[in-house]
Amino acid sequence: MATKILRICAVIVMSWATLAGTTPAAHAVPKAEIVSRVSPNQSAAPNFTGCDFTGDAMRLVITDGGKELAREDFCSSYGRAKASVVADQHGRTYALLEYTEGRAPNATTTYLAVFRLTAELLPELRIPLSWGTGPTQRFTYAYDAGSDPSGGLQITLRGTGEAGSECCVPPEKVETIRIDAGE
Repeated sequence: MATKILRICAVIVMSWATLAGTTPAAHAVPKAEIVSRVSPNQSAAPNFTGCDFTGDAMRLVITDGGKELAREDFCSSYGRAKASVVADQHGRTYALLEYTEGRAPNATTTYLAVFRLTAELLPELRIPLSWGTGPTQRFTYAYDAGSDPSGGLQITLRGTGEAGSECCVPPEKVETIRIDAGE
């Protein structure tokens, strides 16, 4: 009888151990957040931000589970920017930052900056996404970013919008950029 109880207990303990050992903790991709570098009660002058306008001073903050992993200060026109985080099939993490330079109607250029997340944010690439091609025309790329089939990150750019002057428009409407491919 005692042997039977020991076997049952052993089966229960082994089941718990098996469940505990084979259920990996879910690891979420880190999150990107854009915050202003200027506190709400800080005056606009003097401007010590390094940006043309105090309101353009922004910060990209990468967090994982509430813990700050990295940050990058930057300037973006009118204090507007977007950011996201993507991972490749090898588990390498990249931060994508979309920001704008310039002021005035149709006088801005929007860029995509790609950073590799290691112990810090390492700049990998900066490409223009949208720029003026005439008095009221713009060329704009929409983009998709994800894991490249051969490893690394793949960014696909697709031209959209009013092209305007042919002098200022890329000849190919679809471009693919690979970062760390084949590694």
